[in-house]
Amino acid sequence: MALDESKEKDNKYQINGIDILISEQDKNSVNDFNIDFVDDYRGKGLVIQSAGAC
Repeated sequence: MALDESKEKDNKYQINGIDILISEQDKNSVNDFNIDFVDDYRGKGLVIQSAGAC
């Protein structure tokens, strides 16, 4: 996965006003991912977690 420009074959989703692009190549790898914005003692930013990760 990487931040990139939109390509024609990307799967496009809009969730809570945020555009999410998932490539054909990665679409089966991100089924159980959670994307959240945090602002805590560690700082603020996007956190991407996989339900299958340890």
